[in-house]
Amino acid sequence: INPVGVPTVWQAAAMQNPRLDPHDVLRATVYIQAAVRHFLEKGGEPTLREDSLEAAPPVAVALFFSKRIRHPASAIAIKEDEAHVIVPIICGRERGLTLKPLVAAECEYAPHLSKDHAALAMIHERYCEVAVEAEEDLLIRFQ
Repeated sequence: INPVGVPTVWQAAAMQNPRLDPHDVLRATVYIQAAVRHFLEKGGEPTLREDSLEAAPPVAVALFFSKRIRHPASAIAIKEDEAHVIVPIICGRERGLTLKPLVAAECEYAPHLSKDHAALAMIHERYCEVAVEAEEDLLIRFQ
């Protein structure tokens, strides 16, 4: 960070989190749920038996997304519930949030939700906040 307190271009790029795309957040959520379930089912002891591989977190993630690809109608039916989980995770980011994940979330969920849906309102509110922050940073850089 330079003397004014504004990060350099390289530092700003490093602060951006490319993992805030809705699909990446959903993948991480499914993985964490599968890992906890796997841990609890095995009593906290790691096992490498063949029957335990079926419930392994990477396999659970693959099965989840495979089901979404094979049955798109069921995936569309749960978009509202998914938006209630994924959007607050993206919008709750305090530092390093850019417009890219917000736009990606809106593109992902807007076609499936009503215009006055709480998740879309949250995206629009956070979008305005991030735009104002970006504008303030730009003004500081030009001074």
